[in-house]
Amino acid sequence: MGRQIRAGTAPEGRRAQQVAGKRPGAGGQDAVVAPPRRGVVVRPTGAAGPGAARAEPKTQTRAASDRRPGEGCLLGVDIGTTGSKAIAFTPDGRPVARGYADYPLHVGPGGTAELDAEAVMDALRHAIRAASAEASAAGAGPIIALAAAAQGEAFTAVDRHLAPLRRSIVTFDRRGQAGADELRAAGWEGRTEKTGLPLSFIVTAAKLAALRREDPDLYRRAAHFLCFEDLLAAHLVGHPVGSDSLLQRTWLLDRHRRGWDDAARAELDLAGGRLAEVAPMGAAVGEVTPAAARAYGLPAGCRLVAGAHDQTAALLGAGAFLPGFAAHAIGTVDCLSVTLRDGEAARFVARGYGLGLHPLPGLAVTLAFGFGGGSLLAWAKTLTGASDVGALLAEVPEEPGSAFAVPFWAGSGTPDLDAEDRGAVFGLTLETTRGDFVAALLRGMALEGRRNMEVLRELGVEVRECRLVGGGAQSAAWSQLRADVAGRSYVEMAVRDAGCLGAAMLAAVGAGLYRDASAAGDAMVRAGPRFEPRPDAAAAYSQVYPAYLRAVAGTRAARPGADGR
Repeated sequence: MGRQIRAGTAPEGRRAQQVAGKRPGAGGQDAVVAPPRRGVVVRPTGAAGPGAARAEPKTQTRAASDRRPGEGCLLGVDIGTTGSKAIAFTPDGRPVARGYADYPLHVGPGGTAELDAEAVMDALRHAIRAASAEASAAGAGPIIALAAAAQGEAFTAVDRHLAPLRRSIVTFDRRGQAGADELRAAGWEGRTEKTGLPLSFIVTAAKLAALRREDPDLYRRAAHFLCFEDLLAAHLVGHPVGSDSLLQRTWLLDRHRRGWDDAARAELDLAGGRLAEVAPMGAAVGEVTPAAARAYGLPAGCRLVAGAHDQTAALLGAGAFLPGFAAHAIGTVDCLSVTLRDGEAARFVARGYGLGLHPLPGLAVTLAFGFGGGSLLAWAKTLTGASDVGALLAEVPEEPGSAFAVPFWAGSGTPDLDAEDRGAVFGLTLETTRGDFVAALLRGMALEGRRNMEVLRELGVEVRECRLVGGGAQSAAWSQLRADVAGRSYVEMAVRDAGCLGAAMLAAVGAGLYRDASAAGDAMVRAGPRFEPRPDAAAAYSQVYPAYLRAVAGTRAARPGADGR
């Protein structure tokens, strides 16, 4: 169980230019353009920039145009917090089939957040079967390879037959705080350069330490502790294996070796195959077994490929390969994933960020995130009695406003990573409508995103362009608000399910269709409408931003037992 799967051919050519800071020329293929909508939209008429489709990708192993219709497609699976989806793509990035199934997130007292792993696996079987059947019915051909993008930090304790011993503990479960405190007291922060990530309540290691203290008998009985990508792999190919990208989020991986930190494993009693094998993103890890092929509706010989942490997969699916380009994924979590040059992690870790693994050499990924996004809007829907989130977003006024929220309903994300942070709304009056209230929540998320961009700028990372993906990218009003508040260009991608697309790109690499993720991005990624900051609105939000910073400090000072930060 401890072996590591090695990567294949190293990327070269075009990506080497990007690492050096040069922007390669783009081909002449037009970008996909969405229908007219509200907002200041600049529609691209040529190539969509870095990561856009090119007429003749230079680094492909085999050009997508050489494949015959119906010869096969790639399946990208996204294992999320409230549901899982599977989308089949042609080798040129066109979605042809999809399946989806949801499951409840169990939230309880004390900040617990859990999933029923059996419900997640049932949803995955449903989604994959549906997408595979639809792809065949559409004449797109069989699924030749699949890869998964999975939520980070979540894990499941299973027995040797892969039966869950308890519910899965997910990212923002606050019980990890006690585990983080325990590891910090044991000197684990000395491993931050090796892990590349800050030690906090979020990471899997902290949750494992808390579980070991809370239920030592279960901890001893568990044969494996698996992330969701690992668990899916165990069902598909017969043994647990996960991508280095996702397993780095456990805080137990040595990012330099891209393998497990044996000392850390030993300290948490995780040696002897209790964790999954480690595989590089885009590496083929095995063929789906005949039994799994029948259960999941996959063809014989279908290949499983190591995927990625969901935010890294979204970065790939957005084509944000150049340093300074970012994917802004608005899903259950509101996350900005930024490509930057690799280097020492300490200065990023000190500010609450980290250096995540990237499939291309010389590059890294840093995440700036908050626990807002869809989860906060779902809360607002329930609170206000709206029929759905779309109805809420339709009521949001277009003009700038001064009401805003501090969006810490589930604690804060970067740069603070404080499980005890709490949310608040400022600037409401008796005239405030439901649309105004939702707009305040959206402004708060956008202002928190700007705060993260400002901290990243202090660290030498200038976010040049954000590429919008996820469910929130369906609202032009929200897209325009993001651009206005951040004072930066926002581009909506033609495929909003960028996690699925990024996973499918890695599947294409593992299947031998493209040499690396860059070549897959050249062929499979296309951009849509562009939103530029409106000068008057951007100026108005620059006036609001200092008040937001004071409000963040005020909510902390007002909480019980505050230490005066």
